Amino acid sequence: MTILEIYNMLNDIVPSFYSHAPINTPVPFATFLTDHENNFGADNKVYKEVTGITITLYMGENDLYLEDSLNTALNDADLYWVSSTDYDDNQKVYTTIYETEVI
Repeated sequence: MTILEIYNMLNDIVPSFYSHAPINTPVPFATFLTDHENNFGADNKVYKEVTGITITLYMGENDLYLEDSLNTALNDADLYWVSSTDYDDNQKVYTTIYETEVI
């Protein structure tokens, strides 16, 4: 799966942005970022490039339907993921952070 495919998948569910959203973007929205490489290698070369991606879903209220939609999209894309949800008291938004890797 490519970064463009990730963007399109997210954007089908909620407005999405790479790295950060513009100031005053209304919730809900998502951001995603390629934040690390975890390549598979042997014999002094990279056999498979593995890119770590963090997706952050921002919501005014904890929206279980929206989270379920994103969970389903990630599962349908055959991506293994983990997530955690928290409330950001400064921004007054719920955030669900998904971590996954693409090959």
